[in-house]
This record gives sequence, structure tokens and C-alpha cells, in this order.
Amino acid sequence: MGISGLLPALKCIQTTRHLKEYAGQTIAVDAYVWLHKGIYACATDLAMGKPTTK
Repeated sequence: MGISGLLPALKCIQTTRHLKEYAGQTIAVDAYVWLHKGIYACATDLAMGKPTTK
């Protein structure tokens, strides 16, 4: 899933930063991948109407 080869292509513009550098600022986190993984992990349970905490 995603764009094949995207992360290696962006390697030259990436910088490592400590989270402290963003203190007092507002950030956004794209958590769509976690939602997708969660639904994929328990797809059968969801389709069958079974409660799940996966």
C-alpha cells in the first residue's frame, strides 16, 4: 500500500529533529495507516458482527 519507492526518493530532504524542537507548536499526524491496519487485522470479526479490541 502507498507509493512504491516514495521514502527512498525523499531521503535527501529528510532531517532528524528532536521532538523538543516543536514544543509549544501544533502538529498534525496522519493516522490513516493505523486505521487501515486495525480494520485489516480484524476484518473477519467486523464482518461477522463480533466485538473486537484488536
